[in-house]
Amino acid sequence: MYIIEERHSKETASTIAKEMVVYKRRHGNDEQESVYLQNRNHHDEKIHGIQDWIISNLDKTSTIDFLAELVHVGPRNLTRIFKKQTGITIAEYRTKLRIEKAKSLLMNSDYKIEHIAHLCGYKTSKQLRILLETHLDALPSAIKNKLS
Repeated sequence: MYIIEERHSKETASTIAKEMVVYKRRHGNDEQESVYLQNRNHHDEKIHGIQDWIISNLDKTSTIDFLAELVHVGPRNLTRIFKKQTGITIAEYRTKLRIEKAKSLLMNSDYKIEHIAHLCGYKTSKQLRILLETHLDALPSAIKNKLS
């Protein structure tokens, strides 16, 4: 991809990379595109940096001020640019990623709900349960049993 980007463009490399991705087996109602690729159809390196940091640090709490410092912009400017480039807020982006990580851990691990909540950045399992029920209309036990 690096060579394609160097010889052609970032847009061309991005398009080819998306075509080459092999997705895991999906259920009929699952999204066509990975949540990790959604909202990344832009070419703003600072926003990509923030998105990468959030993906790698879902278990950590971070403020807008902290994220803005990572890419050397003001907090208000970061908020504005992020929404303009991705179409959603930083909080909405983080929530989408946390939901996906929780679903994956529930279906593919034997971790207890309390540990999964911690790995997804929540202090209690109740916070995760509320999130999943609100966004997926499902409790963790229903998601865990989905593959059974």
